Amino acid sequence: MNNVVYLENIDKRFGGVHALKNLTLHIEEGKVHCLAGENGCGKSTLIKTISGVHTPDMGKIFLNGEEHHKLTPMQSISAGIQVIYQDFSLFQNLSVAENIAMNKLVKNRRKFISEKDYKEIAREALDKIGVDLDLSELVENLSVADKQLVAIARALTSEKSHLIIMDEPTSALTHTEIQRLLDIIRLLKKQNIAILFVSHKLKELMEVCDQFIVMRNGQIVEEGPVENFDEKKISALMIGREIESSRKEKKEDSEEVILEVDGISYKDKFKDISFSLGKGEILGITGLLGCGRTEIVSSLFGVLPVDHGEIRVKGNPVKISNPSIAKKNGIGYVPEDRLTEGLLLQQSIQSNGIMASLENFSSRFGIINFDRVRSIVSEKIRELKLNTSDISVPVRTLSGGNQQRVVIAKWLCADIDILILNGPSVGVDVGSKFEIHKKIQELRKAGTSVIIVSDDIPELVDNCDRVLLIHKGELHKEYGYDSITEEVLMAGLDEIR
Repeated sequence: MNNVVYLENIDKRFGGVHALKNLTLHIEEGKVHCLAGENGCGKSTLIKTISGVHTPDMGKIFLNGEEHHKLTPMQSISAGIQVIYQDFSLFQNLSVAENIAMNKLVKNRRKFISEKDYKEIAREALDKIGVDLDLSELVENLSVADKQLVAIARALTSEKSHLIIMDEPTSALTHTEIQRLLDIIRLLKKQNIAILFVSHKLKELMEVCDQFIVMRNGQIVEEGPVENFDEKKISALMIGREIESSRKEKKEDSEEVILEVDGISYKDKFKDISFSLGKGEILGITGLLGCGRTEIVSSLFGVLPVDHGEIRVKGNPVKISNPSIAKKNGIGYVPEDRLTEGLLLQQSIQSNGIMASLENFSSRFGIINFDRVRSIVSEKIRELKLNTSDISVPVRTLSGGNQQRVVIAKWLCADIDILILNGPSVGVDVGSKFEIHKKIQELRKAGTSVIIVSDDIPELVDNCDRVLLIHKGELHKEYGYDSITEEVLMAGLDEIR
């Protein structure tokens, strides 16, 4: 057994936070090691320790058998370790070839570099993963999946590639793109390269994994061969308890229709979309990336006012030309990109919590009742089991799962009848996902109608009364409760690929 990485009794603190606790880990060459754990469990700190970004307070680090007393990022890279972060860390204004070759050419301190040099290095790296890309294309023009391929190829330009760490590599990929990535991981494994695959998507992890590692509260709670694990066991280990995963009972058909969408269209994004939403109903919307699903719900919130058709709320025609009008009509929206569209990252949980309902906490003279604000916001974050009781902390300090709970809490503080959730569990851990789904069901019981936009098929199956399948901006198919199964929905998506 050859260890690319061996960590022995690693301990790391950040002030009062004990991020890693006496952690010991082996990463073997030619194996796929899958790392799972809730947000805030220490995964990021572990990655940054291996890559030399963080220096542990105690413990030993061995790379390829050599001990490093104070590992630096350059030493980690020189030892053949590369990290591909979620944002890929690419130069958007440079070409594919320039991005792939950059690390190698900088390391070699080349002063004069020709286009031929760039392309030769890039082509060789892409050949290692069996991929053909336009080497002259600017990275900013690539799809997310192709940007990821550039990042993987760049990691392979090192003279010795021993370990590639992939942080949430599938979070923005379609089913087909995910399968291509998993095939590439299998190819890298055959080249004796170790992979540390970090993801919340347990099903994908199980497909390629050799060794499974589960973290909780800064510790490895269990590790071993993948055959010793299943999704239920991993979830329980991650959060420290068994969680429910059964499908919710069908809601009885509501006689009260809360929302009617009649033949709406917007430019070339979607056309002639019609559906209704009953009081307390949960409606799912799915489809391939770029199908128009996000644009449809954005129009319901007034971000993209429709060109044609009619929207009726509680039977009354409404022209929703901006989010303010949507809010006045009882519609709330949790966007796909919570960081740029859903939150003010520098502001506190409290400030974010009242963004959508400030008028509810103000007197007619505009004076805010901060005692009431603190009481209501604290109550809502407790309902969502946010991992902090201090609502004065900036939202940027929270994990992805907790940030998503703050966006949802913002609308729980408002008076809404319809809550639209676009990708509610994207990039969140199992525990956060469970609490979000639990809150969705509570909202439904209280009579709030919910629209879930998602490509997470189990999420749709577990929560929805009906599901709409969108293809190329049109309503392709509608599934009733009895026909909503993983097999049926996957078959529908495969049909339009």
